[in-house]
Amino acid sequence: MANGAIDAGLLNNDPTLIIGWRDAPRSLQASMVPLHENTFGDMRGVCLKTLAFISSADRLIYHPQGSLDRSHEYFWLRISDIPKSSDEGTSTDARLIQILKASKLDNIDMEMLGSDESFLFYAITFRSKNKRIAFVRKTDPKRVVQKGSVFFHYTQALKKVSKPDLVLEDDIDLVVTNSEVYVLNRVAFEQLLSDAHIATYEVARYVSQVEQQLGTRLPLTPAAKEALEKVCASRPALAVRLRDLPARLSQINLDAAKLKTQLRRHKAPMDLLFKGDDLDFTETNVNAFLDVVEGRWFEDGLGKEQRRADRYRLR
Repeated sequence: MANGAIDAGLLNNDPTLIIGWRDAPRSLQASMVPLHENTFGDMRGVCLKTLAFISSADRLIYHPQGSLDRSHEYFWLRISDIPKSSDEGTSTDARLIQILKASKLDNIDMEMLGSDESFLFYAITFRSKNKRIAFVRKTDPKRVVQKGSVFFHYTQALKKVSKPDLVLEDDIDLVVTNSEVYVLNRVAFEQLLSDAHIATYEVARYVSQVEQQLGTRLPLTPAAKEALEKVCASRPALAVRLRDLPARLSQINLDAAKLKTQLRRHKAPMDLLFKGDDLDFTETNVNAFLDVVEGRWFEDGLGKEQRRADRYRLR
């Protein structure tokens, strides 16, 4: 379905440029770069090109497992659909969204711009009253010059020159409005919003897929289903494992007899994961369920010690 709902009239306003970097894992900081008016046309041109693509491309509803043909498709989601970031027990918008929503940011320190500091992204933004739009590119604008780039130099304001201090490319990875996100590059989107734990976005769907794969061979009780969803929604690492579990189940054709055999082999009690022949476990045992099904439990072949693998690879 083609979509052209973005208000292109916002681009009639003067652009602003935001540059962001990580000051800690999953933490973003950003500053504004003052612009000279001779940069406006090129920045506006990059953004108009992006809007032209969105207006003619096919819109897909975002999900982390989605496959995107970037030649004619993009993902779409509402900002309200993005999982909240947890900051000292407080639930807030992902840091990137906070930055793009900010009414004002400090200007970039010129010494920082001229240093060896690396940056993570830049955003060309336009505002009009309560409306805003940001065109975000996940790249370091100080990196090596590539073909198809526009070059700028910074003194008191950024000016267009032949030898650059900053390099702005003619590609955009995501477009963010007041309420929506248009994702042209899924990997860039997920990396820039890593603090929001995008992997947890569709935990409920992953649980339904697991339930479908288990079918009548190994019924999942309502309590186990609730525990699986609740724990994985709060722990991104487990959400990623849950996402991949249906593929694993389709390979091993798991049933009650096979799973009980594994529990006996590893000297685990049946009520760890079972109530009769139904799969039943508490929040405490969600990790054990994932471990056993993934084959992470093993015995030391020399010392007979019962162990689990935090990580593994095929040998």
